[in-house]
Amino acid sequence: MVKELLHYYFELKGLQSDMLTWNHMALKDNPPRFYRLQIIDSYIRALNLGSVSNFHRFEFIKASNYTKEKLVSIIKTSGSITSENDIDDYIKQHSSLKYPSIEENEAKGLRTLKITKNFAHGDGWKTFLLCLGARLLIEAESIHDFKSIYNGYLAADLPILTVMDIHENFVNRLELDNPVYDLLEYIINPSGINYTQNELKEYFDYPDINLDEIDLDFI
Repeated sequence: MVKELLHYYFELKGLQSDMLTWNHMALKDNPPRFYRLQIIDSYIRALNLGSVSNFHRFEFIKASNYTKEKLVSIIKTSGSITSENDIDDYIKQHSSLKYPSIEENEAKGLRTLKITKNFAHGDGWKTFLLCLGARLLIEAESIHDFKSIYNGYLAADLPILTVMDIHENFVNRLELDNPVYDLLEYIINPSGINYTQNELKEYFDYPDINLDEIDLDFI
């Protein structure tokens, strides 16, 4: 389900890069975009991710839902990430693993988003998961053959340097046997939730449409 969610998420992002306009009223006159957003909403509800806005910023992450042991078991590296201690050492060594304040972001010229109350400042493990998720989403977007748009939206509440450093120290050392999607699957859907498309239609308002035909009709 995560792959399908990301597929439509990246498609809509390629069509409508300003995610502040991702709402049904704004897209109602553009069926290809409208129905993609409806599909995304369906997956987000099914996966208990809250909302599209929550998904953008990984606000659905609860550190207690994840284990370092499971994360290490998914990561297949050509480097030295072989144990939970590697993650612990990384977190200890990086004082930037904390949420920057809105003032700090503004000082760096970043477009800021309000930090929600459930974001626990200074929680290294949770921040590591947030930064890793943000970095992996950028990688997955590149894999999806869309130009990555790193415009501050994904990282507005995340330490930019840490997100990039995670790329060098973790993501860049992953073997290319689909670990990006495997890791995103765990971060986005740690409980392994799965529904058929018919169940999505019945319970989560997945649109019963032929998107290819809609795309062709709109051209």
